[in-house]
Amino acid sequence: DAHHNNVPAMPPLSAYLCVLLTPDVVAQLKQHGIRTVADFISMDVALLSQRTAIPCKDLSAIRHTLLSHFAPLPVSAADLWEDLASTAALLPTGCKKYASPPAPCEPPSYWSAGEPNSLLPSSPLFSPSFFPLSPPPSSPPP
Repeated sequence: DAHHNNVPAMPPLSAYLCVLLTPDVVAQLKQHGIRTVADFISMDVALLSQRTAIPCKDLSAIRHTLLSHFAPLPVSAADLWEDLASTAALLPTGCKKYASPPAPCEPPSYWSAGEPNSLLPSSPLFSPSFFPLSPPPSSPPP
């Protein structure tokens, strides 16, 4: 929905939205069913050049300019998720399986027992003696 995030609808294609978009170019594009900025941006430039006889280089420049003016700014996934979470309605499904949060996961049996905060599996390779925390003693210079 274009109005959901305060993003305006694409405007109609009109002359002088950029330097190369002259009244003649707009008329040619409208003859081929291209009436809005969105119509123009979604078209393949090479195909449009063949249909209209407008140079591909000019169409590419027009497309680049229109995209820079009318494309929405990039949004991070975190911002999208926050927007979704704040505007979406969570409806109950009536399914008991999904009604409560999942149970916490138990660590696999091969993980070290007795060390509740350990993130390393129990193995001699992961013991503190294998990876000492302090540097080895330095030897005196020769």
